[in-house]
Amino acid sequence: MNIAICDDDKLFCQQMKKNIDHFFIDKNNNYVSEIFLSGEELLTHLRKKKKSIQLYFLDIEMEGIDGISVAKKIREEDVDALIIFITCHEEKMPKAFDVFAFHYLMKPIDQKSVFNILNSAYNYLERKMTIFQFAIRKQIYTLPFSQIEYFESAGRKIRVHSKNNVIYEYYDVLDRVENQISSELFVRIHKSYLINLDYLHKIESKKVIMRSNASFPISRKYQKHFHHKFRKFHLRYEIVSFSSGDNHV
Repeated sequence: MNIAICDDDKLFCQQMKKNIDHFFIDKNNNYVSEIFLSGEELLTHLRKKKKSIQLYFLDIEMEGIDGISVAKKIREEDVDALIIFITCHEEKMPKAFDVFAFHYLMKPIDQKSVFNILNSAYNYLERKMTIFQFAIRKQIYTLPFSQIEYFESAGRKIRVHSKNNVIYEYYDVLDRVENQISSELFVRIHKSYLINLDYLHKIESKKVIMRSNASFPISRKYQKHFHHKFRKFHLRYEIVSFSSGDNHV
């Protein structure tokens, strides 16, 4: 889990970071928490970095770009991240509904309140099983499942193709990725491809076409497995938006 703390009060940020570190002491998951002392600094970081952030703590009342404005910018690119606002004025919280805030903290904060909110956020993300983690040159990257279109095996490397046309490449094998995913969203269609069914646009004969227009063959080995998993997905999510054509499901 990647966590951003954004507040123009440095001492407050350090206190929040200590609380977060304490919360994760008995958790097995990797996490990174980073401090940003202005909305501008956070947005600059997001433009430069390719890794996504799952949880934001945003002060509403900051000099320069305020927390609500920062949250609106975040929502333009990421609808899945959890945003928790920090404020001294509870009457300002109705504005948080515009950016689908997960929760809020009132200053001055106490450890119990921080732990309660972190626990809710942690359990929410765990229940949704939306997080996929991998390492590139010893740096941990985390992507929500909803941002991954497909995995591609290329020699001894895995290429993670995201919805924003960003490709992450690291050393691993697709069998291990498939076991790690363990989700109804993803299905293996070929020795080299593992696709997200949410991004499946059309099935034509023995190939699939993704929303990005990428197309892949369904190998004989995986045909039965693919159609079985697709039917389960179809029934569960009531997909009705498939294009007409040679749909052999």
